[in-house]
Parts: sequence; C-alpha cells; structure tokens
Amino acid sequence: MKPWMLAAALSLVLLAGDVAAATDDSKKGSAEPDTRTLDAVVVNGSQPGPAVWEFSRGRKTIWILGTLQPLPEHAEFNTSEIERRIAKSQAVLGSRGLLIGDNISIFRGLMLWPSIRRVKFNADGRALKDVLPPATYARWLQAKARYIGDDADIERLRPMYAAYSLFEAARKARDLKYESGVDSLVRRAAKQHDVPLIDRSLRLSISDPRRAVREFAVPRAEDIRCLDQTLDHLDGFVRTAQEVGDAWTVGDLARIKALSNEDAVVDGCWAQLTNEAIGRQQGIQDLYAQVDERWLDSLHRALREQDTVFATLPVRDLLDSKGLVAELKREGFQVVPPASPGDIRGFGE
Repeated sequence: MKPWMLAAALSLVLLAGDVAAATDDSKKGSAEPDTRTLDAVVVNGSQPGPAVWEFSRGRKTIWILGTLQPLPEHAEFNTSEIERRIAKSQAVLGSRGLLIGDNISIFRGLMLWPSIRRVKFNADGRALKDVLPPATYARWLQAKARYIGDDADIERLRPMYAAYSLFEAARKARDLKYESGVDSLVRRAAKQHDVPLIDRSLRLSISDPRRAVREFAVPRAEDIRCLDQTLDHLDGFVRTAQEVGDAWTVGDLARIKALSNEDAVVDGCWAQLTNEAIGRQQGIQDLYAQVDERWLDSLHRALREQDTVFATLPVRDLLDSKGLVAELKREGFQVVPPASPGDIRGFGE
C-alpha cells in the first residue's frame, strides 16, 4: 500500500504513518526535529467528531478511526466518541509505522544525518534545469514562483526533494499542520482506561548510516516522476486541503470524498522513494508490504486474545476500501460505516 503522507510524507512515513515529514530546508542543511506535542482539543456540545468505522465478525469487533494529515492549524474536534470507543476496547493497536531506532521515521532520520546532504542534491553540481525535461522545468518554475519565491539554492536539489520543498512551502502557506493530536489522544485514553496499547511498527536497524547514504539510489526517472506528480496535484491540494480538514473534524465523509479526487491528493512520493531506497539497501524489496503485514499480524494476535480492538487507518483507505480494509473484508468482517452529516449510512460499502 502506498503511503498518504505525509498525505503525505510519510505517511509513512507513513505512512505517517505513515509519513510526519521532517522540515527540509535546503538553505540550512540538515533539519532540526520538530519536538512540539499538540493535544487534541475537546469541543463540548453535540458537535460530532471524526468518523469511526466498525468491523464485526461474530464476537469480534474492530473500531477504526479514520485519520487525516495534514490538518488546518485551527482544527478542533470532539474527542468524546473516540475516547468512549477506546474505553470499551480490550486492546488498542498503534498506528502503522516505519521507523529507525526507537521512534523516528526513516525520512526524518535521514534528514537528521549530516551525510544525507550530498544525496539531497543533484550530482556533479547540476541544477534542476540540467536534469529535468524542459516542460517539467517550466512547470517547476511557475510553481516555485507561486509557493516559494526567489531561492537559488533550491535549484540544486534533486527533483524529489524539490517536490518536498514545494509541498512544504504550500502547506505552510495554507496554515496546515501535521500534528492532529490523534496519536497522543489515543495513548492518553488507553492509559487512562487501562487498555493495553500495542506498538508493532516496523523498525529497521541501520548499523552503518554512512554506507546507507553512500549506496542510496533512486532511479532518475522515478526521481523526476515524483516532481511531475507533485506539480500535477499540488494546486488541487492547496484549494481543498482546509475544507477537507474541516470536514474530517466533524466526520463529514460525503464532503471528504467529494473533495478528495485524484487531482487533490499529493502522495508523499519523496518519502516513499527515500524509504524504499533505504529498504533496498537493507535487503528489503517490499518495504510497505511488510509494514502492512506487521500491522495486520498484530491485529490478528490481538483478536485471538480479545474481542474488541481499537485502531486507526487513513480515512481515504477506509472510504475507498483499499489495502488493509479490503483484507479485513476478505477475512469475513462486515463493515458498518459511521453516520455522517448528510446521512450516508452504508457509505464505503
């Protein structure tokens, strides 16, 4: 399954998760990690919160909260339904993850390695105009003028990291954030109600970071394709991201799906390509498949011992019944989508 990250950066970085992405500033070299922790905001009253799906098979029930990144800076949401489901669960499954060390995504970890600087830039001192097809470079210049402005140094970045810098500039211009507070909310609620929290993120042990960087390889065609895809979808993302985020906070699935067409989804290809390149260097050819398999295996183990499990997945996966959702259906789970403003009971079937 492809990450949304970091509807992004990974999302994985996933995957968010998936992919939260590290700040990649070509003027400052390696980025500093973002250490802010934001809690979810409880909105009192009858306003609904983010949507929670129910999957049932016999006595077994899985509640899955659909998550979204990035969100508007002003986003607030009612957490009462999420907390109620966690309190009634017997286990909470942590979000899908791909990490190095204890708790850092591969993409973020690479941005913190000083030696990554030389793989962020084009070889032999070449600029983007030297490596991109003329039509792509013309589109890049237009998008750069719109979202970044005058920045000569960024012209030295390889295409996929230029795409990342472009996305970050657009995200910040629209006041969008990666920190939804969902992960901290889930951990806090699980602890409060004494519900076991299962962390089964896939962790890679990279014993020789210098070698990993030295052998880092992304085919030029894929590198350029990442920038092309970002240019294709960025304007649509910018137009709709805030409205999608506002719809997510109240569980308005019909509105999310109406706005989340292919023209408005930036898939965080920079994180995916980075992660896969490091995975290949570590001898792993199917990195994201292994991330999904580990999460699903953890869910199966939890269900063998418990009847009710709470988990999270990207809301678009739930709406489109892709990947892990499709696998749960193949295993015989019946889906009960949440109600939503506009009364779309049965949506996503």
